[in-house]
Order: sequence, then C-alpha cells, then structure tokens
Amino acid sequence: MALLADGCAVDPAALYRLTSGNPFYVTEALAAGGNEVPPTVRDAVLARVARLGPHATAVVEAASVAPPALDAVTILTVVGEASDSIDECLASGVLHVEGDRVAFRHELARVAVEESLSPTRRLALHRAVLLALADTARGSGDLARLAHHAERAADRDAVLRFAPAAAAQAARIGAYREAAAQYARALRFGDDLPPGERAALLEGRSRACYLADDQTEAIDVIREAIRCRQQQGAPVEEARALTELTDYLWCRGYNGEAADAAARAVELAADRPEQREHAYVFHTQALEALGRGDLDVCLERARAALAVGGRFGDERIAGHARVTVASTTARRDFGHGLSMLEDAVDAARRKGEHEVAARGLNALVFRSMDRHRHDLAERFIADAIEYCTEHTEDLWRINVLAIAARWALDRGRWDDAVAYAEAVLDDPRESPWTHHEALCVLALVRTRRGDPGARDALAEAAAVGVPLEEEFAHVDLAAARAEVAWFERAVDDVEAATATMLMGPSELGDPRAAARLHFWRRLAGLPGEVPAASSSPYALALAGRWHEAAGEWAERSCPYEAALALSRTDDVGALRQAHAECLRLGARPLATLIARRLRASGARAVPRGPRAATRANEAALTPRELEVLVLVAEGLRNAGIAERLYLSPRTVDHHVSALLRKLGARTRGEAVAAAGRLGLLDVR
Repeated sequence: MALLADGCAVDPAALYRLTSGNPFYVTEALAAGGNEVPPTVRDAVLARVARLGPHATAVVEAASVAPPALDAVTILTVVGEASDSIDECLASGVLHVEGDRVAFRHELARVAVEESLSPTRRLALHRAVLLALADTARGSGDLARLAHHAERAADRDAVLRFAPAAAAQAARIGAYREAAAQYARALRFGDDLPPGERAALLEGRSRACYLADDQTEAIDVIREAIRCRQQQGAPVEEARALTELTDYLWCRGYNGEAADAAARAVELAADRPEQREHAYVFHTQALEALGRGDLDVCLERARAALAVGGRFGDERIAGHARVTVASTTARRDFGHGLSMLEDAVDAARRKGEHEVAARGLNALVFRSMDRHRHDLAERFIADAIEYCTEHTEDLWRINVLAIAARWALDRGRWDDAVAYAEAVLDDPRESPWTHHEALCVLALVRTRRGDPGARDALAEAAAVGVPLEEEFAHVDLAAARAEVAWFERAVDDVEAATATMLMGPSELGDPRAAARLHFWRRLAGLPGEVPAASSSPYALALAGRWHEAAGEWAERSCPYEAALALSRTDDVGALRQAHAECLRLGARPLATLIARRLRASGARAVPRGPRAATRANEAALTPRELEVLVLVAEGLRNAGIAERLYLSPRTVDHHVSALLRKLGARTRGEAVAAAGRLGLLDVR
C-alpha cells in the first residue's frame, strides 16, 4: 500500500481504511486523488447493488448510513421485514459479517451507496437508526454515534442531548479533538439556547481545543463564552471563564492581555458568596504571583484554591492547585517539593485526572532541569512522554518533548536532542514556544557538529513569532544566534544578536540571562559585563575563572559547555581534556579550534578528529552509523536492525535519523541512493 501511494499526497493508512487493500479500489482511488469516490468505483458498486431485490437494497441502504456496522436487531427495527434479505446482501458480496453485525467490505463502497441516496431517504434512514439506537440499551454507551445520527436526522433535541454527553465522555479519556468536535456539533444546534447553557458548551469546547493544542480556536471560543456569561448576568461564572482565557493567553505568550483578564476575574469574584468558581480565580492569582517570583503569595493563593476546590468536590482545580503548591515548594526545598509533586501526580493518576497528572509530570521535569538534576529529568521525561501519549494529553506531551530536546542538548546527547526536536516539529500544533525551542536546539546541534542549516533553523525560530513578552525565549534565540555567529567569526552578527536584549544593565531583568549573552560577546572580543548578583558558570567565565566555570558546567552535566570553558585556558592538560571531550561528542568545529591551540602551544600527538573509518567517508558517518546504513540498504526495518546489532529500537531510530540528516535525505531510499553515490556501501 505504501509503495503504491509513494509520491502521492495520500495517507497510506487512510487509503487502506477506504479500500481494505482491494487493488481495483486502491488504483482507482489514487488515480482520482484519494479524496473522493472515483466514478469508476461508484459505477461498479451501484451496478452490483442494482442487481439486488428491493428488500436487500433497503438493508444495504440502511447499512450505508450507519458505519462501521449494523447488528441484526437494529436492521430489523430500521427496515422491518426487509431484514430477511440479509443473506442476499451477503451472497452478493456487497456486505459481509463482522462478528454479530454486517458491514460493507470497503469504505469506498459504503460511501458510494450513501452518496447515491436522495436527501429525504438519507434523512429518514438516520432518523430510523437514531430511534432504534436511542430506544435500546445497546446504543446508550455509544454517545458519539447517537450524536452523529441525531445531527444527520436534523433532530435538534437529540443533538443537544447526546453531543455534550459524547463530548464529556471523550474528554474523560483524553480524546480532546473528538470532544471539541462534539461540542461544536451541539453549538451548531444551540444558537437559541439561554446564554448560560450556550456558555457551558463554549467553555467545554474551548478547554478541549486548548488541551489538543489548538490554542487560537480556544481563545476565540472562550471569548464568546465570556460574552454569554455577561449576557447571563453571572459575574462569578464569567470570572471563571476569564481564568480560562488567562491560561490560554499565557500559553501563547500574551502576558499583558493575560494580566488584564486575571485582574478582571478577581474584580468580578471579589466580595461574593463562595462558589466553586472562586477556586479557579485563586489558582490564577497563584500562577500570576509565581510568574513574578512572589512565592509567598503563590503558595497562599494556591492553598486557598485547593481548599475551595476540595469543599466543592472539584478534583480538577484541586489537583492543579496541589501541583502548584508542590512545584512552588520545590523552588525553596527541592527534595521536599519534588516528593510533594510525585504525590500530587500519583493522586491525579488514581483519580483519573489525566490533565493534572500530565501537568505535574511536566513540573517534575522542569524543576529537575531548573536544579540541573539531569539524572532525575531523564527519568521523569520518559514517564511524562509515555503518560501524555497514552492519555492523548497533546499540549503537555509537546511541551515535555521541547524541554527534553534542551535536556538532551545540555547532556551532549545530540542525536536524542534532534529526535525530540523533530518530534515537536513533525506534529504541527499551535504552541509557539515549543516550536521556537525545538528550532533553537536544532540550530545549536547543527553548529556544534559543524552541520549545515544552523542559520536556517534560527530564521525559522524567529518566524514562529513568540511574543516579545516571553523574554526567556528571546534570550534563548539571541544566545543561539550569537553562538552560531561566533563559530562563523561574524563579530558584527554577535553584536547584533545580543545588543537588542542588552540595551542597558536594567533592560534584561534576569542576571543569569544577561551573563549568558555577555559571555558570547566576550568570546567575540566585544565588551562584556559581569552582571552583579549572578553566580552562574557564565558569570564565572566572564570573570576569567575558566576552570571554575568548567567545573560548574561539568557538575551540571553540560559537557560541551565545560569543554568550551576549558578551551579558553592556557593549560595544555585542560586543552587536551577539552579536545578529547569534543571528539567524543562529535563537536568538530570546537575540536578543530582546540587542536589549533594545542599545536600552537607546541603540544605533540594531537588527535586529528574522528576515527579513520569515519574520516574515510564524505558524510562523516560514525562506524555504527555505517553499520546501520548497510542494513538499511539490505531492506531491514528498524526492528530488524535492532535485533541484528543488539541495540534498542530507540537507539536505531536515532542512528537512522542521524544518517538521514548527514546524507541530506528525506527517506530511507534517498539515503541509500546518496550512500551509493558516495561509495559508502562499500565500507565495512
């Protein structure tokens, strides 16, 4: 199937679902572009249906409007005595048996029959199926199916009954895109609902969109919900909706607008009898205080949110407040706070609060990174990705992938960094920071390895458009630009990259961030200050305390930065140590610079770079990558390569990603072709 679809803008998996692999259907669908029923297929299907008797035709038509299948009892309810003709349908090959139900053999055939029905016939069948399912216990669990038939039957009351219930059911299992779609279905029939009822549907849809990382839509929808709450005259409910808007604006980096929304929420909720919604307002105040570094207010407000949420039995807001208390505590007492966070995550897991658990796992990763505990971060990263993937917590999954990319970059595990970054970029969502961060990481990996494309990645990161209010993200971008420019000996570009963020001593509030940018200025021969109150390794380096800076970076598990610091000393032993570390990491540009310094100092027997087997090929593949390439050329998939080389599948994934990158290939076939041109497949 994948081979047939190669070169076509068609998803092979979707094509298989439509055709079940039938060669005729596949060929015709591809010829028609794969997006609609080809005329040839429609004619063939309808010709076969035309040979059926009227009762059998009625069965086929009923099955066509009720995918994926219909059981015999429902068919009997829908078409009455015509259900006796099921055997004729099976004998014709139009339908087949799936367990105790009948279904079309191919989705294309079902669509062809459904599209052939007149609008009135289709409407009547949907109404009949809806009644059959709604009147029996069999349909009670499949709320999404009931909502589908209600909409197709144009039954407003049924849509408003089943679609919100289906949305809530989908949200409970993390199917947020499905939940958003079900809320949208209800809203299409809810124009004349009272403002409060319509607001509830809008709030449900906005939250589902947000958690699916469709943030622009989430913001638009919650704004409409707020207008409905205003029409309703419900200030406390409006306040809670404003806290949702605040969350979404923070996530997009619109901090000024978020502050305005939060202030309005506090104003609306003030001096009113306590309601569940007050917990949301208190929690928003806690997060706002955390953002400005006021840990005392954050803890006081978060504990208030926890107490109110608990009194009203709202496990979701209570869980979020518990995570916030623990995460904030970890900033003062890392060990105790981390233990509290793990307890909060365990509690959320037990209660089925997947969103809370996902946020808590992200907090565990972030707090570990903040304390430079890369060992702990590694454990929590794996758990967070697995949990968020299992429960479809896309917002938090993508967030932790971006953090993991930076973690792997810091550790010198650059294949992993690329894999994490590409996982973010290959999943087009709306979180601006995650894509920005992934592109910054890619740029740094490329420049540290001496690979092309670093400036391209930086340009893409700038184009993401993270708001200037997200200062930390712009510091990351400025530092990455400065590092790339320094390796290219483009002093003017180092100046341009850092000057905007360093207009004056007071322009950049974080002294650690200022030290980081001044570091690259100093390396480029530009004036670089040592910010007061900063004890970061960057500040140590700016003070000329290179060995101490290297030791601090090594303690933080940042081997590349440690090597860079040692490379600035005149100590031959330190230079040799830095050179060896760069060769281990694959940091060819820095290794070359250090080798020049060693030779200039009169040092002998300076290693000249990668092993002979690696230097022998133009793509600079490592011996292990060459082994993997040969097996790829033999047609083995990653699982087979892992078995042959006694590696984990994940390690093989990283090796394959690396060789595709080094060979400038998009596919395995392109990689093999490029390797053949370079004569790499002759290397054993």
